[in-house]
Amino acid sequence: MKLGFIYLASALLFGSMALSQANPAASPQTAPSQAPARVALPPSPVVQPDGTVTFRLLAPGASSVNVNGQLYPSLKKGQQAGMPMTKDERGVWSITIGPLPAEFYDYYYIVDGVRALDPANQHVAYGTNWFLVPGGVTANYLNNDVPHGTVSLVWYPSPTLGMARRRMTVYTPPGYEDSTAHYPVLYLLHGGGASEHTWWESGRTPEVLDNLIAQGKALPMIVVFPNGNETQAMTNADADNPVPNGPPQAQPTQPGQPAAQRQPGPLQTTSMKFPDSLVNDIIPYIDKHYRTNANRDNRAIIGLSLGASQTILTAFHHLDTFAWVGLFSGDMPQIPGATPDLGGKLHTFYWASPNEPGSDAMIAGKKILDQAGIKYIVDSRPLYSSEFWRSGQVGYFSQLFKPDQSPK
Repeated sequence: MKLGFIYLASALLFGSMALSQANPAASPQTAPSQAPARVALPPSPVVQPDGTVTFRLLAPGASSVNVNGQLYPSLKKGQQAGMPMTKDERGVWSITIGPLPAEFYDYYYIVDGVRALDPANQHVAYGTNWFLVPGGVTANYLNNDVPHGTVSLVWYPSPTLGMARRRMTVYTPPGYEDSTAHYPVLYLLHGGGASEHTWWESGRTPEVLDNLIAQGKALPMIVVFPNGNETQAMTNADADNPVPNGPPQAQPTQPGQPAAQRQPGPLQTTSMKFPDSLVNDIIPYIDKHYRTNANRDNRAIIGLSLGASQTILTAFHHLDTFAWVGLFSGDMPQIPGATPDLGGKLHTFYWASPNEPGSDAMIAGKKILDQAGIKYIVDSRPLYSSEFWRSGQVGYFSQLFKPDQSPK
């Protein structure tokens, strides 16, 4: 919209200059420049002190406008079309929702069936607008006045996947460039349909770690965000020739499904290509090019949804590589090769689960961990969305690479 205004204004300016050159006697009074009036956008979103949020969009020619995104609990599960907005006499569509809990939320509009961003909101991450309802954990998502780490897009060779160049994102903690210290490494895997961009763009992982490190709650660490889609060299958003996201993926189970559908079962993907690439390609590259503590006690792996399945496959087929394992996942999958003495090989296992305490899925998941002798902490919140996973980072990052906590 801004570019269109600039182009139109430029055309009018050059046209006025041409008239003046063709008729030197012309004056600004006889040949004025007719710049178009600029329409002010209504403020959006507006977060009220009580946590209610008002969205507005100027679209006088639209027949329908909905707001959609991760706006739980106001947006209910199954509302794929979003929430309808109401149009006033000026052509401004609006809706007020909430109150929403203090959190980070993303959203977008659907205008006559077409997805669109909010032109009044400059906060954009991973293709959606975002806003904060302040309070509580959201302070850790802000770019506060603390020392900041560095986020780099890094190309590396992946012989395992048959690619000469592949991309990942790497976070190094505050002070890394000016020190000679060696650091533990966390490998953080994304969910289905996401990429090496997701955790650091919309997950707010660098901000979370910067703040936790400044507060003395988390140890300085390197974080690696790989692209878990084994057919991609990088995110489709940046690729000249987008490719599919890899092997077929089962949909993660959601809260509200019948208990019979929420029992532990096979992993979402059976492919070992990416897990093998992580161990054989990515970890050696990181240990060679960064100052790492290159041993299993200083190496962690955490995955979300599809990435949780990849985490299980990677960690439990390579127990000589990882001693810290965490899942941001709906249900606990079966652990390959689990034996009662498995727990002695791991530090405290972290399971961020949207299942209710005492639910069939929670009981079944804990039984799997108990039978393997694994010490664990369950962070149970009945919500399956990015809001939950962001706060899960705060819970687990504060424990990584420290003496084990008592299991709960």
